[in-house]
Amino acid sequence: MLTGVEYANMDAKGRVPVPARLRAALMERCDGDIVITTSLNSPCLVIYPIEEWRKLEQQFLTMPSLNPKVSASQRLLMGYANAIKLDASGRILVSKSLRERAVLEKETAFVGQVNRIEVWHKEAWDKEVVRSLQVLQSSGDDLPMELASLTGIS
Repeated sequence: MLTGVEYANMDAKGRVPVPARLRAALMERCDGDIVITTSLNSPCLVIYPIEEWRKLEQQFLTMPSLNPKVSASQRLLMGYANAIKLDASGRILVSKSLRERAVLEKETAFVGQVNRIEVWHKEAWDKEVVRSLQVLQSSGDDLPMELASLTGIS
């Protein structure tokens, strides 16, 4: 399972080590074969184990390509996608276009999301944590039915 928040430093060439716990999960799950692309709704990148990426590709094949939101989503996700393998040192090479898209510099945060990993600039992640807590604590807003049905969260 891909969960937890871990930090790592990116070098000047765009290489960043995937933190050990997440790396082990990726190696077990997909032998380090991943796809990294942009997020559609946050200033971060998303790492998909190859089998999760293939599911996403198949979903796009069934969607109406003439729908402007579908084509825009596909254009961004597929256009920025890079299929890569973790190197022998457990690092990934983030392309310049992806680094620019997510404003990644030295300090990065790897954020597990069960079936994928988000990669954030550390400062952007810290701000997102504050923003997310504010959203959850805002009064007058009911939890969506999907969240309300979860047990054991508080």
